[in-house]
Amino acid sequence: MKIYAFLIPAFCVMTAIQAQDFRASLLQYQFTSLPLNPAYSARNDRPSFDLIYFGNFSSSSLLSQTSLLCLQAPVNSGGLGAVIQFYNNNNNGELNLRPSYAYRLDLGEIGKMAFGLGLGISYVDIRTFSFYGNSQNDFMAVDGSAGVYFYRKNFFAGASVQNAFDWKILTLGDDKNGGIVRESPVSFQLGGIFHLFDEIKMRPMALYRYVGMYAMPEKLLEDNDVSKYISAEFLASFIINENYVVGALFGHTEVDKVGGVGKFGLTATFIMNGLRFGYAFQGNNHKDSRVSLPASHLLTVGYDFWQEEDTPQRYF
Repeated sequence: MKIYAFLIPAFCVMTAIQAQDFRASLLQYQFTSLPLNPAYSARNDRPSFDLIYFGNFSSSSLLSQTSLLCLQAPVNSGGLGAVIQFYNNNNNGELNLRPSYAYRLDLGEIGKMAFGLGLGISYVDIRTFSFYGNSQNDFMAVDGSAGVYFYRKNFFAGASVQNAFDWKILTLGDDKNGGIVRESPVSFQLGGIFHLFDEIKMRPMALYRYVGMYAMPEKLLEDNDVSKYISAEFLASFIINENYVVGALFGHTEVDKVGGVGKFGLTATFIMNGLRFGYAFQGNNHKDSRVSLPASHLLTVGYDFWQEEDTPQRYF
């Protein structure tokens, strides 16, 4: 009985952490960093879109889903972007629209540097009594993000802050009876491409995040609540024959008051003439208790418009 008394609360706590941490897995951002960094709006020379689903297919009590639609279009001296995100678990759902603009500087042979700002509006559905819930605690909020992004042909590096501010603008019902935990992450991301053999290249990528957590609306975190975590992820991928990208993800998250969480994932993507679609798998486990969390699956489809046959493929 003692082991069950420990595992059950540990499993519940780690499931809650999973719902937060899975929203920012590096697997989601292999081919677009726009959800992390508004400065990525200026990255592409052609209009593009990426449709991303990331979540588990377990019972409704463990459900965690993130769906992203990322849109980009170049403009003079920069680019426009928009991210439409729907997040869902058994306690709440969130629909977010975040348009962004980035100004780009051409640094000649060194590369290009972009500076971006994003402004989001969210509708949050807090499910108090059932899985589908009601609207008594729902609210709307606006948030802001900022970032910088440097890139050249075979290298990129970026830094950003999300939810630099988060203001409630409308509450439906009595917000004192419920709320949700939100994140304010500072992210650093980089990656590159290195030639190995005639038809094989290596594409390493890394993501580091420091995440502060807070509650909305009109609700404070308790002393025993998780208030922050640090996450580091590394993705080693190989580009084969210019059309296949396969790789493995390794990561570690150190959660305040909970402990360490390990990550492991596998990914495969097919790319041809600007079209890409892929699948990835990720598992998490609590290092101390050895509790394994439900596996999550990633499905992606993306396309760069007006791609010519001799145009090099885009790998980040």
